[in-house]
Amino acid sequence: MTYCIGKCKNYKAQKPSRIGRYAAGQKRCNYCEIFVDYEGITCPCCNRQLRCLPRSRKGKERYLEQIISWLDLVLSAYLWGHGTSDSMTIPDDIQDFVEKQINLMISQTEAYLPFIKVAFPYSKNLADACYNLIVGSAVSIFVNQYAMRLKYPSAEDFSEFGKITVKYRDQIDKFFK
Repeated sequence: MTYCIGKCKNYKAQKPSRIGRYAAGQKRCNYCEIFVDYEGITCPCCNRQLRCLPRSRKGKERYLEQIISWLDLVLSAYLWGHGTSDSMTIPDDIQDFVEKQINLMISQTEAYLPFIKVAFPYSKNLADACYNLIVGSAVSIFVNQYAMRLKYPSAEDFSEFGKITVKYRDQIDKFFK
């Protein structure tokens, strides 16, 4: 039996001002009744699974709108060629963290592949759907890493982020061939 021992208070997340909690990468423990800024999938306190997405339809729609607006910003920066220099503008530690999270999400996708194929039999392009979910989650992680440093990513940073995520596209496409 698990119970809240108060350890979650060390990971308590401050409410972001311009974006929703889930879009900022925060997670909620329903048992401890707290939003945490924690990288794991289980609460560090009670060891129960953390919720990463809103429950209500309205909350989910708001979350998707925020993720889509960030994706639009990333793709427009990437497509218009901002930051085309060879030097990376993203700090190495942020890039490493984001790539580590993308690889984790890809490995989870691979593990859930049988379920995904059975649960969504009528979907035309599951590779696109999975890629969009992974990039959407990675965007919130990317922005959250900047927010923790009290910075806001520039157009060049988003362009570089787009270049980082594009190289994982083929890896996801291979799952569905």
